[in-house]
Amino acid sequence: MARKVTGSRARTIEDIARLAAVSKSTVSRALNDSPLISRETKRRIQALAHEHQFKIDASARRLSLKQGRTIAFVTHGCYKEFSFADLFTLEILGGISVALHANGYDLLLANVDPRETAWARDYLDSGRADGFILIMPSRKQTHIR
Repeated sequence: MARKVTGSRARTIEDIARLAAVSKSTVSRALNDSPLISRETKRRIQALAHEHQFKIDASARRLSLKQGRTIAFVTHGCYKEFSFADLFTLEILGGISVALHANGYDLLLANVDPRETAWARDYLDSGRADGFILIMPSRKQTHIR
């Protein structure tokens, strides 16, 4: 038996789970069209979500999966040779951004210290970035590794 949620809009996955009398993981699986959930249960949960204007929080989902769907464009700001002020760099960034967006990714500009190498692991482990585009005046194997 479904339970009531106050107000006309279910704000969280917990609200939908209460309405459907199922677990949060069942709601998540149903809304993500998992084959582990029966068609009838999926239809019922998806109908409740639609009725209550529930939308999956893409940011929360990305964090839970540790997949940011983000590529970091990495620069080393202490080098004076690289600048976002020149139009060529902006055109490159525009092209990269368009291509990433077409493939469901976002672009993050990251300015890092060229003497440090831990930044890459930090970005990957936190889920802030799934990959990198490195732009620097000199190629160093430590950065590439």
